[in-house]
Amino acid sequence: GTLASSVIGFSSAGNVGTIGLENYYNDELNGVNGREYGYLNSDNNFERTVIDAEDGNTIVCSIDANLQSIVESKIVEFNEAYRDNYYFGPGSKNTAVIAMNPNNGEILAMANYPSFDLNNPRDLSGVMTQEEIEGLSDEETMDALNALWQNFCITYTYEPGSVQKPYTVACGLETGTVTTDMTFFCDGHETFDGNVWVNCHKVEGH
Repeated sequence: GTLASSVIGFSSAGNVGTIGLENYYNDELNGVNGREYGYLNSDNNFERTVIDAEDGNTIVCSIDANLQSIVESKIVEFNEAYRDNYYFGPGSKNTAVIAMNPNNGEILAMANYPSFDLNNPRDLSGVMTQEEIEGLSDEETMDALNALWQNFCITYTYEPGSVQKPYTVACGLETGTVTTDMTFFCDGHETFDGNVWVNCHKVEGH
């Protein structure tokens, strides 16, 4: 179904991996087709040659199906809860979560919202109405599918922002640079190189 769909990926015609692991490891996963051919020798006897097929390789990834399932369900819950929320608007355009084993770097879960069904990857009904789908040109349909299929966790370059704050605070506490009774003033933005302006989520400061 949809479990880890953008991570796993799917195959298109000719057993060609289109996205995800199916695409990246296409050569390893695909085997070699077998074939059989024959000919008549000089004595008019039929000679047959058979070349056996070779299976492709199996790959094992570190994704934990239970964790993946939990993360995906929580992402859906979040988006449904905030779909019509006044403050957050219509949910999120993209939601992405990566869970990693900090001891060895293994990726235990990698999930996106919206997701799609690997058994029917060209179905856009989960993200568009039927009327919207019918109004798409062929090019717009492919753009919509590519947007749905991409693994947001690894295809977008976006500053990690607030997820770095715990690391910064932890380093400061560990080295004694900051203490628990210190406070800091945020003026709502920071400038870099004199002309790059980056806003805090609370632009008026706090």
